[in-house]
Amino acid sequence: MERKPIRIDLSKAKHKIISGGAEAWRIMSREGYGMNLDTWHTRFSPGDRHEWHEHNEDELIYIIKGKGRYEIEGGAIEFQAGDYIFMPRNTQHQSVASDDGDVELIAIFQPARE
Repeated sequence: MERKPIRIDLSKAKHKIISGGAEAWRIMSREGYGMNLDTWHTRFSPGDRHEWHEHNEDELIYIIKGKGRYEIEGGAIEFQAGDYIFMPRNTQHQSVASDDGDVELIAIFQPARE
């Protein structure tokens, strides 16, 4: 696969609805771009909650817009636009958007998910 600079069109990205009702678009992956990381753009509506889950990959999250919290075993991490959050692999967590407005974030998983 030839790798070259490109503009990624979100409207053409793989789209799915995740648990709790949030929307997610896969913007970068091993299969699409030969990268050893996987990147998702996710949008939560006010009050949305992504159910408890964990990943086999490390996750770096950048909050583009909004505020809320990640609930983790033993506590919570509050977030707002501009924050970065590192979620180590195999960490049980769930995200909760505040009731004040939408939350948008970028989640980068490494290594790439299959």
